[in-house]
Order: sequence, then structure tokens, then C-alpha cells
Amino acid sequence: LTSRLLRDLGPVLADIRTIDHPIQATMRNATIPLDSDLRRLNADVHIEIGRVGLDSGSITLRLLSLFNSSHAGTVPAFIDPIDLSIRKGVVRYDTFRVVIDDKYVMPFSGRVNLVNRSINLHTSVPLTGLGYSIKELRGLVDDIDVPLRVRGTIETPKVDVDPSFDLAKILQDAALSAIGDAL
Repeated sequence: LTSRLLRDLGPVLADIRTIDHPIQATMRNATIPLDSDLRRLNADVHIEIGRVGLDSGSITLRLLSLFNSSHAGTVPAFIDPIDLSIRKGVVRYDTFRVVIDDKYVMPFSGRVNLVNRSINLHTSVPLTGLGYSIKELRGLVDDIDVPLRVRGTIETPKVDVDPSFDLAKILQDAALSAIGDAL
């Protein structure tokens, strides 16, 4: 199911290897073309997945080697309920969370175009989850989320850091804040 049906809804869903409970999906307001013309596909979908095992070598979770995860083949995760709409063959997500190894929360949002097979998803991961230990960050109340983009096609997704992310600016702001608190 995950490699055939969920794969088209996003790479993280295609990387599910095990599930604790059957996946439940509810579809409303569906218009499904009988001639397979995805440009006429419309639906509102609610998917409940729950606890899963994700492929630790997946394109979306290749960062896991930096997470110091002790899981070799699959990594335990929990996927929040997913609400998505499909209009003219384009899937748009309301934000849903994937909690990896009971430690790292990755919120996903964005779109998947089923017609031209392109993806444009957004997520973030805590900087400490990437394995970075930056002394200027020690003592901060909140971790810094690094925004990631998943782009490309359904068949060949690519993950990169959002180019608008400026760690130097964040560190400078954190340093100024710490100096202000000290004064």
C-alpha cells in the first residue's frame, strides 16, 4: 500500500515499512475521473496512520544518521492525522506532524502535483537533531528549527535546507539577546 498508493502523496508516506494499526482513510467531495485524467481529480481526504516504522535510509530521513538513532532498518515514528485536499490533480496538505523516535518533530506541509508528478513540500528539523552542538546555542530555551524543502518529482525527490535559513543571523541574534540578558 505505501509503495503504490501513499508514494504519490509524499516521500515520507512512501517510506512507511510497518504499521501498528490499519491505515484509515475517509474521502469526501470526491470527483474521480473514470478515464484516468488526473486533471479532473478532486477530493477532501482524511488519513489516520498512527505508529509506524519508517525506512531509516529514506530520502526524507537520511538525516537520521545524524540523529544518533539506534535503529538500523526502521525508525519508530508517529504520524498525526493528515488532512489534504485534491483539486485538479494537485494535493495540498494542511500541516501534519511526524514524530520520529519520540524525539524529533517534523511538521510537513506543501503540495504534490499528481498531473506532472512534481513535489514541493516543506518541513523542519531541530538543529540539535542534526547533530550540531554549537556553544552559542547552549542555554537557549528553544531549539532552532532548520527549514527543509523536499522538491523534485515523486520518483526522485531531493531534500535541501531552505536557502532563506541564515544560521549566522540566528547566532548573532542569540548572542545579542544573551548579552542583553546579562546586562
